[in-house]
Amino acid sequence: MKNPNRFNEGLMQAAMLGLMPPSVVAAVTEAFTPDKLSLDDLRFLKGPLVVHESPWNVDRPAWLAEQAGAERIGIVFGVTPQYIIGPAELATVMYGASLDAPLSHYHADLYIWATVNAVAKRDGKTAQDVWHGLFGGNHGMGRPIEDREVLEPGGRLYETYREIAHDVRRRVISQQAERDRGVKRRAREEQRETGSGRDTPLAVPPAATPQAAAVQMTMFGGKAA
Repeated sequence: MKNPNRFNEGLMQAAMLGLMPPSVVAAVTEAFTPDKLSLDDLRFLKGPLVVHESPWNVDRPAWLAEQAGAERIGIVFGVTPQYIIGPAELATVMYGASLDAPLSHYHADLYIWATVNAVAKRDGKTAQDVWHGLFGGNHGMGRPIEDREVLEPGGRLYETYREIAHDVRRRVISQQAERDRGVKRRAREEQRETGSGRDTPLAVPPAATPQAAAVQMTMFGGKAA
């Protein structure tokens, strides 16, 4: 490839504009610029959404999953390096937990921060505008939760964010690794059945947005299971 940097920039721009789902971005990156992303980054990019297991997930807004997929692209390509997982993905993870039972104070504030920032991104507004639109001057909710409280070391919610975000990212990568092994296993079985000695890739249609995989994640003051 004559100019891999230009290719990567074009690929990332197409992805961020919603012209390519994350799974396609991962496949193209792996095929044409395999050194661009680590194996874990590729698995995070195309892996499932890992969410708190809850019956409330059926009511989760669909746009959150779509936005979470776009966030992953920005994270793995270094556009938004401040995130381990983005606000929309965090809101997706915590949605069911927030309705199952009261969250701890720090978890509740983190969920509010994630939701406000996800809505701001979707609507093209500032987080402060969304915050005041939701809460106005309500007692105890008058000051927006700032990014520095979540994303900077020493911030009030920094450790809570890191604990959940790292756990989610590990689970996504683990789930996708298992899926990758399953695809290879089925391909080998197909080769045995057809008697072909050649490596025939098993076609897996890419999903437009990451599919959800529900697991038990405790967010009521304890550690994830």
